[in-house]
Amino acid sequence: MSKLKGLTAEIYRAKGYESRMNAMNDYNRVTVIDKEIDEIFTANEDAPAVRLVRRNLSGGEYIHAVPYGCPDGSTMFGGSFIYCSDSRLRKLNKYPIPLHDRVE
Repeated sequence: MSKLKGLTAEIYRAKGYESRMNAMNDYNRVTVIDKEIDEIFTANEDAPAVRLVRRNLSGGEYIHAVPYGCPDGSTMFGGSFIYCSDSRLRKLNKYPIPLHDRVE
């Protein structure tokens, strides 16, 4: 199996926020994997892979990220966002991307 490569982004969450129901709670960075993002950095134990999911909501595109390997619909928004200043990620979404990593 080839290594997953993408763009590294920071996880932003409220100060002091911690939930054991959030799969990415122990991480501060992720590697964003998507067909429209250059394969620059390899996902690793410090920046695990997340994939982007696109949906059409209210006539517009809604993008969120889920941990790589989680099936669609198995996670929900857990209160964190991902973002980086790299223009390759900002061209997909001008605002921080919601991280759907909560599993109940």
